Amino acid sequence: MSINQIGEKIKGKLGKLRDYEKELFVALLVILVAVLAFGLGRLSRLEGDKMPVQIEGADMVQN
Repeated sequence: MSINQIGEKIKGKLGKLRDYEKELFVALLVILVAVLAFGLGRLSRLEGDKMPVQIEGADMVQN
């Protein structure tokens, strides 16, 4: 099999993908939005579980 034949074979496969280009774009966009939403939800949950910062042993100075 020559390089030209391999190139033509690849072009044939890409041609089939171009038939479904719009559908693939929409599917990838939906997946991307879902992953981002999951990540943001996970991040907000992790932020809510953190303990607040407390300073112990410091003398309070009153004016």
